[in-house]
Amino acid sequence: MGGWSKDVVFVVRSLARRRALASVSIGTLALAIGAGTVLFSVARAVLLQPLPFHEPDRLVRIWESGENDQGIGATISFPNARDVGVRSGSVDDVALLDEWQPGPALEGDGAQSEVVAGATVSANFFDLLGVQTVIGRTFRAEEEGEGREPVVVLGHGLWTRRFAADPGVLGRSIVASGNTYTVIGVLSSDFESPGLEGASFDPPEIWRTVAAFPPYRSGRSWAALGRLRADVDLEAARQELSAVSGALAAEHPEENARYRLRMAPLRDHLLGDAARLLPILMGAVGLVLLVACANVAGLLMVRSGERRDELDLRMALGASRTRLAVSALLDGLVVSVCGTAAGVVLAAVALPFTRRMVEGVLPRTEGIALDASVLIVAALAALVTGLACGIAPARAALRRAGAGAARRSAGRSSSPGLASSRARRILVASQVAVSVTLLVGGGIMLRSLESLYGVDLGLERNGVLAVELHSAAFGALPPDEAGARYEQIMRGLRALPGVQDAGAINIAPLSRGFSCDGVQPLDQEPDPEGRCAEIRVVLPGALEAMRIPLVTGRRLTSSDGPDTPGAMVVSRSMAEAFWPGEEALGRRATIHERVFEVVGIAGDVRLFGPDGGDRPQVYLPAAQEPWGGFYYPFTLLVSTDGEPTSLLGGVRRVLDEADPRIAITDVATMDGLLDELLARPRFQTAILAAFALLAVLLAMVGLGGMLATSVRQRRREIGLRVALGAAPLEVAAMVTREGTALVGAGAVVGLGIALLAGDLLSSFVFGVGVRDPWTLLGTVTLVLTLGLLTSWAQARRAASVDPVEALASD
Repeated sequence: MGGWSKDVVFVVRSLARRRALASVSIGTLALAIGAGTVLFSVARAVLLQPLPFHEPDRLVRIWESGENDQGIGATISFPNARDVGVRSGSVDDVALLDEWQPGPALEGDGAQSEVVAGATVSANFFDLLGVQTVIGRTFRAEEEGEGREPVVVLGHGLWTRRFAADPGVLGRSIVASGNTYTVIGVLSSDFESPGLEGASFDPPEIWRTVAAFPPYRSGRSWAALGRLRADVDLEAARQELSAVSGALAAEHPEENARYRLRMAPLRDHLLGDAARLLPILMGAVGLVLLVACANVAGLLMVRSGERRDELDLRMALGASRTRLAVSALLDGLVVSVCGTAAGVVLAAVALPFTRRMVEGVLPRTEGIALDASVLIVAALAALVTGLACGIAPARAALRRAGAGAARRSAGRSSSPGLASSRARRILVASQVAVSVTLLVGGGIMLRSLESLYGVDLGLERNGVLAVELHSAAFGALPPDEAGARYEQIMRGLRALPGVQDAGAINIAPLSRGFSCDGVQPLDQEPDPEGRCAEIRVVLPGALEAMRIPLVTGRRLTSSDGPDTPGAMVVSRSMAEAFWPGEEALGRRATIHERVFEVVGIAGDVRLFGPDGGDRPQVYLPAAQEPWGGFYYPFTLLVSTDGEPTSLLGGVRRVLDEADPRIAITDVATMDGLLDELLARPRFQTAILAAFALLAVLLAMVGLGGMLATSVRQRRREIGLRVALGAAPLEVAAMVTREGTALVGAGAVVGLGIALLAGDLLSSFVFGVGVRDPWTLLGTVTLVLTLGLLTSWAQARRAASVDPVEALASD
């Protein structure tokens, strides 16, 4: 060990003398290991950390889905969920959650009114999860249903932020959206939402129980969570759930015949695509690290070739072949340790930016940190990388160990062995192959993202401001006064400078919200399987503000009042689906327990984004819709030919003039809503493309280094060629051919790998094939061009070799 420690000191000193080689090697590994450390931190928090619930592997999500994926929100009706809990012997219990809509506005306590995310849950919700409170308790069975005591449980963050972590909050009455509730408990700080609220809502900070048990089996707005019995596996539970689903469909055909109950582990639901995306990205990091290792191994082989005199001398003085191999292996380990240390520093700097970047894109991002487990993995990566980088130089040292001075008496500048040269060329070609594979993946993802943004959504994305209002200020008003207040707001908005149109809708397109409710045409027999359409409640001007075209008929206007016959505008796909081959105008249907007549047909809108498809859509006037009317939390839609956010100040003034208590819960633009929907495709494309470009950069560095070494070691040969009459252009062409041949061979292998592995990306792409020929052609063209430029840069150095100096140095 004493001898090896001296070898370590010697390696460090010799690398310090070769600063260029050391800097490139360490910097290469630092970039690759830093990227890997960051991504492993994300994967550990998202994928590897167990869910913070009691026996999380037994928790399952239960929902209903129907034809055309009408269960888009993975939801279930309250009565069906309760029946599952009673009839299924595979689950111990079923808990339910629904959004507290609109989000409760907390008032009083001397603080400014604050709108927070809330949820309505069954009394057994927290018991099912095994959640602990820091003070107080969670709900009891007698605190739900008719006549319940209005009680709430607070999240730890809300308790700390609004109530200064005061334990005296227990038993205190608080006012939320005009209703009084008693605080019975505060959840512990490590509570993590199980994600039942869905992607369209923020994690709740306050919970209440069910005030009245919803009787409608067609109202599928609840998220259900079950706990499997300890002696039941998932497949057996699914089979039993299928039997329960069939029984409920037979008993309630009008509401349930088209729907089937589904079950999946809570973990799978919570992670979603991240469970497949992150392993692919980790694989990409592994490939980049492989390129980095090949690059560093090539550089260290050059260094090993420069040490052959030293190795022969040590062998002559009695050093064993093993000792010489270990000495060469130490080069890789020292470089790897230094590169890992630099990579961890880079990761520590990049991690806060990464956390902000993945928030809203991946679940469970709160746990992303550079903790002990991540550092241990980085240390293991240093060891494995060091061995991988040092194996090739160590083998070269073994091959050279027995070579005597007589074998190199031809001169100091003799060419390196064929095996060493061949190994460096294989390493360079391998780097190119890996970079081509990653570039193809990144290119396909980029084409897919371009396709997503290029889809015609059926509405205008640019110049439309969406301002979501809290409905608390309208809740105490009679319907006619609420309608008059909204009319005042609409007039004020239309009078603002630069405003073209203004309206309002209860669920804005692209906001992830959904409302697929039953529609029964009066001229058709009731469908035993049930039929639904996306119902939107609007104020006049909403479709005009979004530039949704009118195909035929008329638009909804202020004359469609509560005392006039019900009027509705339907989408083209709605007309074709419900009245195929017939004229839809004038047809009538029952929606929300009232009869509406089709007065207009509008163009189709992709409500849920470019890949969401065209779903049947119905627009009802708020003055006529009986379930919520003017009391929905409406989103104001204001269109302009300028920058939409510049209207926000004017919108606030209009609201203050109508009622200063009207709260704004969210502000966005239509273009911004689309960006939010496509946040995950953008993230995965950016990451994969960044890794691909990094791999290409490293491959070109490796190619340049290999050619530079080859030119330096062949100076005598090149000088002799020039002395015998070879033109500089011929010498340059020789080096260029050598480089482009390696790039071409690596590109062919990389394309083959990309074609074989293309199916891994099939679930992440849209509008483009995983073997898209334009992407393949563009990748090859880019890599060959970069390879040609890199080779030509080294070829110019070869062409400038002075034959007199080259031959004299020998």
